[in-house]
Amino acid sequence: MHSRGSVMEQLLDHALVRLDDATQFLSLHRLVQAEYLFQAALAERQEAFEAATTLLLEAFPHVGQGRIIDSDRSRGELYIQHVLSLIFNFSKETHQPNAIRPTRDFLELIGDCSWFVIFERLYTEAYSYQVPLL
Repeated sequence: MHSRGSVMEQLLDHALVRLDDATQFLSLHRLVQAEYLFQAALAERQEAFEAATTLLLEAFPHVGQGRIIDSDRSRGELYIQHVLSLIFNFSKETHQPNAIRPTRDFLELIGDCSWFVIFERLYTEAYSYQVPLL
C-alpha cells in the first residue's frame, strides 16, 4: 500500500498533478479527474459536485439588480472557464444511469454565468462603438 505522500510524488513525477510552490495551488490532469469520477460512488460524485458548485458560487460575480458591477469583470473572466467546465461535466453526467442531481446553488451559478456572458458581450459591443453602458 502506498502512503499519501508517495502517491503524490508519483503523480508529480508523471506530470499528472502540478503544485505551485508559491501559492500552494494544486491542479490535476484531466486523466486524474476522469479516473476519480470513474471510481467514485454516486454519493462521492454528488458531494464533489456540490463542493465545486459552492466554491464557484462564492468566487463568481453575482448578479445584483439585474447587472454585474464593472469591478467584478476580472473575477468573472478568471472563473468563467471553471463554471463552464462544471456545467459541461454536469451535462455529460446526466446521461449516466446514476447521475448527480442539480442543486439550487448550481442553478443560481448558471444564472450568474449567463448574465455575465450577456454583460460581457454588451460591454464589448458598447466599447467598440464607444457607447456608454448604463
